[in-house]
Amino acid sequence: MLTHISEDISKIEEKIFSRKEREVVSDVLIVKRNIVNFKKIMQSHKNILKKLILYGGELAKVDELSHHYSDLIDQTKDIWDIIQSLSESIKVLHETNESLISYRINLIMKTLTVFSVIVFPLTLLAAIFGMNITGGMPFLDLKYGFWVIVGTMVVATIFMYKYFKYKKWI
Repeated sequence: MLTHISEDISKIEEKIFSRKEREVVSDVLIVKRNIVNFKKIMQSHKNILKKLILYGGELAKVDELSHHYSDLIDQTKDIWDIIQSLSESIKVLHETNESLISYRINLIMKTLTVFSVIVFPLTLLAAIFGMNITGGMPFLDLKYGFWVIVGTMVVATIFMYKYFKYKKWI
């Protein structure tokens, strides 16, 4: 069972670093559940061994079996150490996966924010010039007033894009 859990952890590690973060979330939780269940089993096993050593004299000669009991206790400790190590490994992989997912979400949010910052002033300008008001609205009386407004929007877009590039926000 320990080998199976260890293999699962290796597969999860490969998936994390091959950019399959979404698939890994359920795999990590399954392995964590398996480790918790295995810890429960080992805790019960350890308690049974302690009781056998304490009250074993009634069932069998403890002196004759002490060598076997000590071997069982050593193996139990070794298994417990291994499961603790596997538990730490899956915990670290879970944190790594969460960090990668968070990083990707941050990149997406940054892109969407920059896009909205560029589009908002253009939308505002289009809304202002889309009003059906005569008199006092600039560029309405010009022959190429529409193209002046579109040109202003394009220049503003290019300016904001260059500025964000300069600030390394894109």
